[in-house]
Parts: sequence; C-alpha cells; structure tokens
Amino acid sequence: MRPTTGQSSGGAGPRGDAEARICRDIYRVRRRRGTGTGRAAIAASIAVLLASAALPFTLVAQEPEPEPEPEPDSVPFARRVGTMSDLMVQIIYPASDAIFYITTRTPTSSSEWTALEGTTLMLAESANLLMMPSRARGREQWMEDAKLLLEVGEAAFWAAKEQDVAALEALNDQLYRSCVQCHRNFRTGYGRRR
Repeated sequence: MRPTTGQSSGGAGPRGDAEARICRDIYRVRRRRGTGTGRAAIAASIAVLLASAALPFTLVAQEPEPEPEPEPDSVPFARRVGTMSDLMVQIIYPASDAIFYITTRTPTSSSEWTALEGTTLMLAESANLLMMPSRARGREQWMEDAKLLLEVGEAAFWAAKEQDVAALEALNDQLYRSCVQCHRNFRTGYGRRR
C-alpha cells in the first residue's frame, strides 16, 4: 500500500505529515531502484534513516576519554643550558636597557614596537628561568628577587603591547630596585668600591 499524506504510524499533525513525506520518498526511491516497496522494506528504511539521523547526537553526548597520565620517566623537565652570566649578559641586561632607555630609544614604527614587546617578554620570562630548581636551589631570597623581576617584566610587556611610553618609563625605578636587590644578595662584591 502506498502511503499518502495523513497516513502514518505517527498519527496526524506536523510530525505525522513529516513521517508520511519520508515514507513517500522512500517508496519512490525503492520503486525506482526495483527494491522492496512493501511495509517491511519501508519500515526497515525508516529505521535506518532515523538511526543515522540520531548518530551525531549520541556522539556529541559522549564524553571524551581522559588522556592517560604520562609515565614519570617520560615527563619532560626543564634543563638549564647557559650559565648565570650568559643569562645576564645575553638576555637580562639588554632587555633591561630597553626599558631603562625608553625615553631616548622610543620605538617609532610598528615593527620597533613588536621588537620591544619581544624584548620585554624575554625579560619577564627570564625571571622564570631564574626560578628553575637548578638555579634557585631552594633559596627563598632568590625566589623573592626573581619574582620582583617577573612582576616588572610582565608590567613592561603589557605596557609595550599598549605602546605606553609613560608606563614603561614609570617602571624604571621598580626594575632598578629589582636588579639592585638581587645583586646585593647574590653577586659577590656588588656595591663595594674597588
């Protein structure tokens, strides 16, 4: 029997009409292909169609599998490469100078501002390098001094992103105090006349 509008197992109404349209479409396709057009064949086609329509919703509802915890031996670890002197001379001093001399070396182009952002980011991240266990060795004062550098470096990074020369200039004193405090605590002979 060929289904018509209004005839469906779902009853009358919009949903029943939609089911009737689906049945008609399946009936036409099966008739053209020469496959079964009986009630059982149409019911099987509808079941497959509904199951395939519901599949994406069941996949979305499933929670992703949690990632397995890495084995202790396979966890990457930080390893220092350069000496403390390398870190100071190659990264911290030049990055600090970019802030100390901001009024005389003010960036004038977008590429110069981008370079200053990178420099101030290096300054902030160098504080994280100072806090590595292989450098800090559990020294509380060392960690406090490195945190001072991190704070001023982060503030400088955001000021550079905003291209705020006044804010960078205002950080000069804070950066200077950060440097002097650490050098007094850890640089042998710092502040003594030779």
